[in-house]
Amino acid sequence: MIRDMLFLGLWGLVRDRSRIIEKLHDLGVLHLREEPVEYVSTEAAAELKLLRGKALGLLESLGWNKWSSIPRKALEEKRSVLSSPDEAIIDGIRDSLDSFSTRIIERTSLREELESRVNSIKGALRTVRHFDSFISENSGKGLEVTLWWVQRANIADLAARIRRMIKEHDPLGSDDKTPYHLNVSPGGERILAIAYPSEFRKEVSDILTSGECLPWMLPGEYETMPFQDAIPLMETALEDLPRRIEEIERNLVKTREEWGPKIGALYVLLDEKIEEILVETGSDTRGVIFRLSGWVPTDEKDRLETELRGEFRERILLRWRDPHPGEWSEVPTSLSNPEYFRRVARYLTTSGPFFST
Repeated sequence: MIRDMLFLGLWGLVRDRSRIIEKLHDLGVLHLREEPVEYVSTEAAAELKLLRGKALGLLESLGWNKWSSIPRKALEEKRSVLSSPDEAIIDGIRDSLDSFSTRIIERTSLREELESRVNSIKGALRTVRHFDSFISENSGKGLEVTLWWVQRANIADLAARIRRMIKEHDPLGSDDKTPYHLNVSPGGERILAIAYPSEFRKEVSDILTSGECLPWMLPGEYETMPFQDAIPLMETALEDLPRRIEEIERNLVKTREEWGPKIGALYVLLDEKIEEILVETGSDTRGVIFRLSGWVPTDEKDRLETELRGEFRERILLRWRDPHPGEWSEVPTSLSNPEYFRRVARYLTTSGPFFST
């Protein structure tokens, strides 16, 4: 039966190097190799943490989480760049992430803005539709039509006040009526449409405002337009805006598929590098430590750690992790066999090319 494997990173004192390697061989660590110890300044480590946060934020903005799809090539490319991250490399990565983030934010912000406009226009048209006949009839008579949110107002009383005000200013006016129409939604929202000569706009507004009414406005650029002019333009916008939103979404999907794995690889390796720095800079043995890595069957982790700690105690530091995406081709296969076959397998693997230092 094939066993799950864990990656082992080990830091130890140079004086213990040969004994540690021999011990790891005896314990069955596979693909053991020695790696250079790269010391990074505290400032650089802090910068790497910021870069890791930026990368994660970008992945969240893109909506990308397919960690298993990270290609091995992307990991290898980023690992070579981050093997010794100097100031120029850190600055380059930061500038690239910031530039990419700006473009993504602009696109997502535009998409959200367009979606908000669509919702606003739909809501406005839904409301105005209740007054189609009223608007058409009274606009045809040359009257101005406005809509108002009505709370506890007595509509008939307000209409009578408006009629008296118009009569006072225009005693010879032929129409003694103030047309209005009240619509009450299933949720209890009350909206009043009222028609009047446009020259009395301010006076009508003052009367309705005094009656605790609030003006209902068309959205955005349609706010100052007459209803009969704005409605066709809003209907046209509802045909155009969804196409623009779909275009932006297609662009974001393409960007997510192309760049998600690359930024994901960068995040994984930044996270790995930060862990390594924490181990290396946290040691009092700076300059006299060495580093090894290899693969260990998951079910052997506790036994191996106990054995190493028992012999080398605080002189070693261990780091364990699951294989990263893109590493599966490097992960050795270990079978769970009876003890007799296990001894034979151990002899064959330690005699073969698996071990190099």
